Amino acid sequence: MESGFSLKFNDDFIEIVHPPGFVATPSSMPDIWRIISEACSRFDCRKVLIVARQFKRELDTAQAFDSGVEAAKIAPGISLALCLKGHEPDELSKFFQTVALNRGATIEFFADEDIAREWLKRRPAE
Repeated sequence: MESGFSLKFNDDFIEIVHPPGFVATPSSMPDIWRIISEACSRFDCRKVLIVARQFKRELDTAQAFDSGVEAAKIAPGISLALCLKGHEPDELSKFFQTVALNRGATIEFFADEDIAREWLKRRPAE
């Protein structure tokens, strides 16, 4: 993963902020899922906010499927709030959500970070 991201634990959830210009690609996603998994284990937390203030996705359907599977593997019942500036959820986003949901993960897309934080705070405790 690109350097420059930040990671912090806010008592209720983990917050990861990607650097400007972050691009989700087949080569970047394994590192992303690994870092999230390690943070969830370290903080014993299954609620994660991911923020990318400039976001671009370069994934096809098969890669979105793989990402949905990997997201759900992080922790049983994980909740991921994705606040990706410049990204309008589309059919591929919905497919990714469905793949993860079918494996026990809940993923939502948000345009506003505060709304994403509130959503995570309302999610059930682990």
